[in-house]
Amino acid sequence: MRQFFRKSGHWLWIFIMTDAVFLFVAWLINPDAFIYLVPFFLLFSLIALVTGAVFDRRKGRKDEKILSDFLNRPDEKAEELCGYFGGSRIVRTAAEEYLRALHLVHETGSRMIGYQEFIEAWVHEVKTPISLMELMLENHREEMTPYVYQRVHYAVHQLTEDTERILYYSRLNAEHPDFRIEPFCLSLLIREKTEEFEPFIRGRGIRLNLELEPAVIVSDRRVVSFLFSQLMSNAVKYTDEETGIIRISVKQNEDQVLLDVCNNGRNVPPEDRPFLFDKGFTGSHPDRQKATGMGLYLVKKYAEKLGITVQLDDEIPFDSGFGLRLQFHL
Repeated sequence: MRQFFRKSGHWLWIFIMTDAVFLFVAWLINPDAFIYLVPFFLLFSLIALVTGAVFDRRKGRKDEKILSDFLNRPDEKAEELCGYFGGSRIVRTAAEEYLRALHLVHETGSRMIGYQEFIEAWVHEVKTPISLMELMLENHREEMTPYVYQRVHYAVHQLTEDTERILYYSRLNAEHPDFRIEPFCLSLLIREKTEEFEPFIRGRGIRLNLELEPAVIVSDRRVVSFLFSQLMSNAVKYTDEETGIIRISVKQNEDQVLLDVCNNGRNVPPEDRPFLFDKGFTGSHPDRQKATGMGLYLVKKYAEKLGITVQLDDEIPFDSGFGLRLQFHL
């Protein structure tokens, strides 16, 4: 009833004014009978209002059913919707636009699924030659000079990282992410992943400081490994050669585990900090102009999906540098 009055308030005022006019005319014609006509007018008005509210509620339910049927089966119920509203041109145009937009969404969704399947198949195929190249490097390492081995190893590692980045980007907006949540030792994972970067770190003369407390977290091991690889790759890339230092620490307190990846390279300008995790952002630093701006973007997005907080590390143990922190909430 309240909804009826709110929606039909202007008609209610017209109804009241009409009753007042009729009562005034009745009083002018026969003042003696006026007192007997008042209850009749009031009773009639009440019955009319209740009847209108009942019919309005029934119509509202029918409107909802017609619209619900159309939304659930738009192709089948479009004509029924237009017929129910008397073939209104506005309703028919709106229904046609909705159907057109719906078909476009379905078509785009099908294309995106095909795109994701193609990317995953491509990544699966390209991993085979990468694995063969890694095997060849290990079997013929003694036949190569240290410089050649280091450069080829770096190229293979970079290709592997780029392939993984493409795969994770294609899965970013998947409707059902394939996360495998399990407990694992974060410090052990960090040690395993840093071994993959040792040839590049050693080749550039960079020192690596590890401060790893034993800490067990519950998350997706593969994704956390990918996040750390992106942070580590970023640190190696922007650390000065010969004088560079990278510090990796894992600390645990009562309610969280902190993973810090810091280096003593050039710091991020203050004007770039708010946009550091934006898609495609490379910043004003000359060394970052060749970057894609996708690594930290993927770190931020996947961290949000797993409930991990990622932020700039303000506790950098160097006079200058750049650091990122992952907070795993226990």
